[in-house]
Amino acid sequence: MKLNVYGQMIPVKRTKGLKELGMMGFYSPNTKSIEIDSTLRGRDYNETLMHEIIHSVFDAISLNTIVSLEVEEMVADNVAKCLVKNFTFKKKVTK
Repeated sequence: MKLNVYGQMIPVKRTKGLKELGMMGFYSPNTKSIEIDSTLRGRDYNETLMHEIIHSVFDAISLNTIVSLEVEEMVADNVAKCLVKNFTFKKKVTK
């Protein structure tokens, strides 16, 4: 799957073993990609995906250069949880 974040196509892939490394997922500003632990499902998957999308938005608009990583994490966690709690997400089908 690829997501369009401000015109940048961000690949999202499922990766084994991330939870064992202490993370559910991550966004890489170097590769402009998102990885999510392959065991996540449902709400955990959606919250993690939203969290990592928020990191990609911070990167795309260079907000990560003016706020601390601690603040970025707090925003990503809370906005992701709020979005998943209040909205239903469906993957957009593209041709």
